Amino acid sequence: MKKLLISSGIENIIPLGRTFSRLGYEVKVFNPDLEISPVDEYFFKPANNLLRNTGIAKDRPFGRASRHRSDRYKIMKLSEVVREFRPDIFLHERGLAMPPDFMQELKGDLGVKLTIAWWTKGLQWVDMAVKDARLFDYYFFIHRSFVETCRSEGLDNCYYLPYAVDKDLFHKIELSGEDTRKYGCDVAFVGGWFPNRQEIIEDIVADTDIRLRIWGPKWKRKNITSCRLLRSVAGVSLYGEGLVKQYSAAKVNLNISKWLGKSDSGLNLRIFEIPRCGGFLLTDYIEELDEFYEAGREIETYRDMAELKDKMRFYLKNDGAREEIARRGYERAMKMPGWEERIRQMMDLISESSGQDWHA
Repeated sequence: MKKLLISSGIENIIPLGRTFSRLGYEVKVFNPDLEISPVDEYFFKPANNLLRNTGIAKDRPFGRASRHRSDRYKIMKLSEVVREFRPDIFLHERGLAMPPDFMQELKGDLGVKLTIAWWTKGLQWVDMAVKDARLFDYYFFIHRSFVETCRSEGLDNCYYLPYAVDKDLFHKIELSGEDTRKYGCDVAFVGGWFPNRQEIIEDIVADTDIRLRIWGPKWKRKNITSCRLLRSVAGVSLYGEGLVKQYSAAKVNLNISKWLGKSDSGLNLRIFEIPRCGGFLLTDYIEELDEFYEAGREIETYRDMAELKDKMRFYLKNDGAREEIARRGYERAMKMPGWEERIRQMMDLISESSGQDWHA
């Protein structure tokens, strides 16, 4: 049995671990988001915030070389897990940049035979992604454009692999009266604060009387002086069954990609989750959408603020049209790959291209 160590964030670590276990691997998971250095959290961060506010040491943060700074601390903890577990395969999902010396150590002293990364962060970090891709045996992207960029840099270890959906979690459910009261709204947006998302949400709140519900980190902190927008913030996080209920209860589920306005590549998880719950999806247009849905029939898309607000108003007034699109979207989503199919696709490609069987 091959031993596999997965480093991933909270959204995907459970389905990834479950999927590889079902496929026969011995799995251990590591969530870097949970590895918080007390020294960084309670000393370096407050000190640097104070220095930034006073204009001191803006470009040279205090304690930057310390092993207790956030990223260094996470790598140190990850190294400890590798030494204890001794995996054959290391899979890193999301975007924590790996130091070259650590990657060399993985393939050297620590005996890891295969390193894989699945980059699911935004387009604004393309330079980091290209640099990172040189350190791994195989590098997968949810952004097709990233693969083209890496290939132009002479990297032939990069491949396009879109997200999948957690079929165990995301499905249609019957909402109770309490669920409807808690999650029911005209428009729901689930996702962390980003500048482009702030701009769009502000415009919606200022120009419409739509009942908007927002779930995600930083929204309250970034809008502490905006009473109207602050009233729309329901919480800092939403996962699991609560997320399914929100998708099911909202009349319109809004998706705003976090690529800082560069929405030309890369589909996030909401694209796959919302329709599978029977929810109506209204998302910014990304070219890769055409490979999965028929816009205007199974989901709806927008390309600018005017189109977004027009479609919000139309579908909130026309229940029949909205529900028919949600129904067709659900039917299409039920035929799409889940995590097991997507991981098989990944490991098939690696086994075929390497000439070595990496299946469990």
